[in-house]
Amino acid sequence: MQLNNITKIKMTIKNNSVLSKNITGTVFLRGIALLISFFSTPAYLDFFPQQEVLGIWFTILSILNWILTFDFGIGNGLRNNLVRPLIKKDFLEVKRQISSAYIILGLISLIVLLFGWFLIGIIDWNLALNISSIALSNKTLMNVIRIVYCGIIVQFFLKIIVSVHNAMQKNILANLFSLVSNSIILCFLFFGKSNSLIVNLYNLSYVYTFSITFPLIVSTIYTFAKHLKYSKPNIHYYDKKAAKSIVTLGGTFFIIQLGLLVVNSTNQWLINALYQSENVVDYQVYYKLFSIAPMVFFLFTQPIWSATTEAYERGEINWIRKSYKFLNFIASLGSFSCFCVILFLQPIFNVWLGKNSMEVSTSTALIFASLVSFEMFMYSATCIANGIGKLRCQFICTMVAALLKIPVTLLLTRLLGFWECVVIAHTISILPIIIFQFISLKKHLKT
Repeated sequence: MQLNNITKIKMTIKNNSVLSKNITGTVFLRGIALLISFFSTPAYLDFFPQQEVLGIWFTILSILNWILTFDFGIGNGLRNNLVRPLIKKDFLEVKRQISSAYIILGLISLIVLLFGWFLIGIIDWNLALNISSIALSNKTLMNVIRIVYCGIIVQFFLKIIVSVHNAMQKNILANLFSLVSNSIILCFLFFGKSNSLIVNLYNLSYVYTFSITFPLIVSTIYTFAKHLKYSKPNIHYYDKKAAKSIVTLGGTFFIIQLGLLVVNSTNQWLINALYQSENVVDYQVYYKLFSIAPMVFFLFTQPIWSATTEAYERGEINWIRKSYKFLNFIASLGSFSCFCVILFLQPIFNVWLGKNSMEVSTSTALIFASLVSFEMFMYSATCIANGIGKLRCQFICTMVAALLKIPVTLLLTRLLGFWECVVIAHTISILPIIIFQFISLKKHLKT
């Protein structure tokens, strides 16, 4: 018994050391990536002086990035399933799990690519995106969307390596991608502008596609050449049992992802549909700034998710409870910081956006600060729930949130009539997740 306790203490110290390195490295890398992304907003404003066109570009990315959700939860299912064989150093089982995941996702990617390519060609994009054909022709919109779509499908398939990295608790590798991608895009925005709006739009779509796929290709080759040389994906190691396990667990994650897709990824589309595309740019500016807090907070949750899965396998419930308290403490600090930023928002806008600066609306800023504060507490609760694999409460609450989002948006729009109603509806819809997930975790983390 004493030997077991000593072993547990050693493992806890080791886990905390790995977790600290992951959090530090992740925050550093993603912090730089966020900084680059932050400076990309004024670069975008210079690249597309016509805010209507810029609003359309942001809307296209927002809509197409929905595709990344449609992996049937395979990435998250693989992430949780890999932890046990990695702990036991069962590299044959790791190979089966990874091979099965790649084959399933490869088939899905091929089907989605062919179906989407055809669908894009028959939609009237001027009507769908609420933009005049004088500003951008339907053919231009269709071609640009197809270019970006192909890139996102490739990213969709390759991104499974991120789940592998997270399961291995190599979150630093997983977070190099956004840094490289954002750097490539920012460099192009500064140095790749031409005098033609159409040429700029085409070139940006090609560069965006390259930026989101190239880092994943390099990382996949590196990971299986160095860290998992005995677990490279192989079609002959496809295993029905492993595939069923991934899809079963992943299926629950997938439904949750679909719900969160409706909640988190429809804001720009709703603003564009109910108001004007110029309002999408206003939304983007406010959210780009205020979302720094939940994005940084999200960096803390990723290493903790994987560490929580491992701790739960070892029965270290007390460690998980402490991690949850730590996350809530960080969320509280982040929330306080967001409301403090409002006091200095106008000078921040002036420095950040330069000649394209806008007048700050205090009420709009308060609405965004409230949203991102709730998002951080939601991430805190769902991180622990995902780690221990207790997804029922999150499943139900996310479905409720998804059902609430659009009706509440339409109701508030009818009553109040300003574009911030979309953000208020977003905030209201995630409240059930925060409240009931907290209650559920208190129950599951009792010793």
